[in-house]
Amino acid sequence: MKGLIFIIVSSLILPLALAAQDASMTLDTYLSASKEAVQDFTAYERATPSFVLPLGSKAELTGNGYVEGAASSGDLTPPFTYGLKELRLEVTLKDPVQGMSAFVFDAGRMGFSDPSGFILSSPADGFSFAFKYPGFGAAFRTAYTGLLFLKDTDAPISMSLADAARLSAGTDLFGSPRFLVQADLDIPALFDQRFTFSFLSQNDLNPSDQLLTDSSAAFTPNMGGRLNTQYFELKAEGNISTVSYWAFFAYGSGTTLSWFSDHYAYAPIASFLTGAQANLPMASIPLEGATLGFQLLVASGDQNATSAVEGNTSSVFTRFTPISPLTTANTTLATVFLPQLGNVIIGGASLSASPTIGPITFDGSFKLSTFFRPTSGPVSITGIDPNSTSSYLGSEADLSAAYGILSDVGLSLSLGIFLPGTAFDSSDSGPQYSCSLMATLTI
Repeated sequence: MKGLIFIIVSSLILPLALAAQDASMTLDTYLSASKEAVQDFTAYERATPSFVLPLGSKAELTGNGYVEGAASSGDLTPPFTYGLKELRLEVTLKDPVQGMSAFVFDAGRMGFSDPSGFILSSPADGFSFAFKYPGFGAAFRTAYTGLLFLKDTDAPISMSLADAARLSAGTDLFGSPRFLVQADLDIPALFDQRFTFSFLSQNDLNPSDQLLTDSSAAFTPNMGGRLNTQYFELKAEGNISTVSYWAFFAYGSGTTLSWFSDHYAYAPIASFLTGAQANLPMASIPLEGATLGFQLLVASGDQNATSAVEGNTSSVFTRFTPISPLTTANTTLATVFLPQLGNVIIGGASLSASPTIGPITFDGSFKLSTFFRPTSGPVSITGIDPNSTSSYLGSEADLSAAYGILSDVGLSLSLGIFLPGTAFDSSDSGPQYSCSLMATLTI
């Protein structure tokens, strides 16, 4: 079935790509060695074609996807995958009415994200309407995630027990079916600081036969209910003197199925996610572009939760539940230890620069991160001692470097080591590491 879909989509896209004026192909060769729960070696080759096809003076069609062959010592990576990341029609009207600078309409498969990128960061199929005025703008977006291939997304959506069961089984063609609605408002700048207010909602469309209802009287540990969530987010960003920064606060609401000793019932969600980052140029350091950075993320937890996925047993569920999971593909928070943003505090300091060694100039960074949990509730990482009340999850050091050999050829290296904290079980308290090397060719 999936092969048939691939043939159909390819036959539709290939003529458009050949006719495009701006078409390219990125080839990635990736090698990695890691030790987290188990030791693993992974290698893959990924081809990422993309194109931009102008349709008159006001519209364009953009597409990109990937084909990947992979091998893993732990059989954790599918041997061959392919997916469509974007196939988007964009229509831009300049000065459509008096006072409006532009109206932009997008339709098709495209990337969706909240202002911070920590709640939602995923492709989806839908529509987007953007209204741009001098000094401010507004956008409305709606999308459906149920046509994303289960195994083809870099960060598959898995918010509930029903989603987790689908990923674990690996037999379905498509992933989590959810309906997204988003509205963003770019507020006029104040003292050169930019503000964005966003409302984001997702509705769970998993089939009823895969879900429990609030009339269920018997506890069923491997099944959950319908999880609907809403997020209200405010983000600020800008520069204060030489310091660039961003900061945001998001309140998460919704409903989740909860178990109350002898019956199920839906309970409200009241949670939050907040974070900030500041970057300070360091002219005193004799390295080109030296910048010192600080970052903090805080995601609320629930000490009464029984698992990192659903598992509420109290009248109000206070654990934050993002839509998209964090992966090394969509964040620079860490290389090895990357828990989902629920019941976790992440603090980090980094130094980035573009030093020159002999004839080689490369972009490099070094980062130290520390992880805590605000409550004794579960964290979405294996190895935590279920009986421990310790807040300290551990610390990590990461080193990365990227070198452009030519304008279209590059190398990147990433190293990371994580030292588990006192919240880990003694049998899982050894160091964890990750080392990867990637070569990229753009044609």
